[in-house]
This record gives sequence, C-alpha cells and structure tokens, in this order.
Amino acid sequence: QGERNVIETSIDGSFLGWNGRTEFKLANGQRWAQSESGHFDAGRMDSPKVRIKPMMLGSWLMVVEGCGCSVRVRRVQ
Repeated sequence: QGERNVIETSIDGSFLGWNGRTEFKLANGQRWAQSESGHFDAGRMDSPKVRIKPMMLGSWLMVVEGCGCSVRVRRVQ
C-alpha cells in the first residue's frame, strides 16, 4: 500500500455532502469513495479544502473544512 501520509487538497468542484455511495474527485487528481454507510447534507460548498488522514486498521478519514464533518473513505484512483 505504500506510505500512509496525510493528504491535503480540495474537492474538485461542488461539495454537497454524501449519501452512502458518494465518490469524491479531488483537485490533485485522486478519487476517493465513501466507505461507510450514512448520509450528510452539507448544503453547497465550492471546492472546500479537505484533509485525508490515515486511521487504524488501514482505513482513511476525510475531514472537510468549513462544515465540521468527516467521513471514512477509500481510494479508488
């Protein structure tokens, strides 16, 4: 899996939250998908900054700046 460093970038475009199967396209070209159930309505935010940080047991947590929200994610590209 390689190194597990914190990733700091932003969402590429609008962010509305997540709905159980949401995929997030990031400004650095990576794509991450929601890996936990649940939904969150963040309203509409344009290109918010995000931090994706490694968690225990190989999981990742994406924290979205400006909404006080976070969701577990997995990298898909």
